[in-house]
Amino acid sequence: MVLTNDMISRKIKKLLSIFCLLSISTLVGLGIGEMALRIVLPRIGADKHAVTETDDVLSPDSRLGHRLIPNEKEGHDSNGFKNAMPVRDEYDIVALGDSHTYGQYANGIAEDISWPRFVAEKTGLRVYNMGIWGYGTAQYYALLEQALSFSPKIIIVGLYVGNDIFNAEDVVYHYQGWDEWRNPSVLVLAQNVRGADLKSIKIPLKKVRDWLNKKSVLYDFVGDRTRTLREKIGLSKPRNVGTHDWTTNDPDVSLIYDERSELETRFWLGSRLEGVNLDNPAIAEGLNVTMNFLAEMKKKTDEKGVRLVVALIPMKEAVYGDLIREKAMQNDFLQKTLFFEDRIRETLREFCGEQTMDCLDMHADLFASLQAGNAIYRTTWDEHPTPLGYRAYADSIVRFLQTTSLIVL
Repeated sequence: MVLTNDMISRKIKKLLSIFCLLSISTLVGLGIGEMALRIVLPRIGADKHAVTETDDVLSPDSRLGHRLIPNEKEGHDSNGFKNAMPVRDEYDIVALGDSHTYGQYANGIAEDISWPRFVAEKTGLRVYNMGIWGYGTAQYYALLEQALSFSPKIIIVGLYVGNDIFNAEDVVYHYQGWDEWRNPSVLVLAQNVRGADLKSIKIPLKKVRDWLNKKSVLYDFVGDRTRTLREKIGLSKPRNVGTHDWTTNDPDVSLIYDERSELETRFWLGSRLEGVNLDNPAIAEGLNVTMNFLAEMKKKTDEKGVRLVVALIPMKEAVYGDLIREKAMQNDFLQKTLFFEDRIRETLREFCGEQTMDCLDMHADLFASLQAGNAIYRTTWDEHPTPLGYRAYADSIVRFLQTTSLIVL
């Protein structure tokens, strides 16, 4: 049978009609799915979207990046910090820090899991938590006057080595009101790097996918809920699932440690290295800026007769370091991460000594807890500790305060 031009034209039209019908059906189905998920699913949490004026947890701040909105339902007091209401006029200890100080909640907001709360529990002292996730030493300095307004005897800075350094550089060189802290000789170079860029995952069409994540609940839902499955069948890099191949140097793959089952965890080393890589001029400048902030904080606290304590919170990789070395697990990212992280902690310890500043390096205490078989970190690649880990933070701090005679129990 010979197809005429008219027959071919009708077939093409029929195929186009089928294609249009399928496209319209798909779009209608996606629209219905989007609307259904917006009705059924709870609102997207604060950690799932950028800070906006309509956010009920965070508010944008031109100098600090963001602040917490006072909201009793979220567990944030009248000052916008994570504390029980009502706020007192005076506290014995004020804690400054990032998410490692802010902590987490269990049972909604019924149970505060954070080292400031556990320090208060162990000592009977009044402790005020001014930790906010995403903060670094620039924000700690900016909050110091408010911290001093509570007439504390001690101010503790929970300095997380993993990202407080580049957070300091990011704020000073990219936000308003920090001109006096900038070094003109590194200004142009430092401005090319953003803290958020150092923590981002390298994925194709990232900007488009980020936009879809923000705009579409359906895309966000499908992406989040299928990520682990896609990793298991090899359609995505094993960031959540992880790999036992420690020779991989892919920055978006996490490595599994399960030599001791009770301490199983994962390490996302590409991201962690970027946060402490002193070969990056921005990180090196972040360390300089951090020491400048701490020196100025020491002057201000001395003037008020308040003791400033810098508590260095090490990265999970550093705490596991010796356990990993015991098994001769080799990874380029890991070796560089441990090298730079150790240099930063050593530099800060020496700096504190020069400034006659009280400094606690939690590394030894946390490693001892880990070696004893305590699961102080999560099984995922997340750096944040478990509730047991937050208690280990508190134990280390209380022990230091006692051995330095800052408190007597």
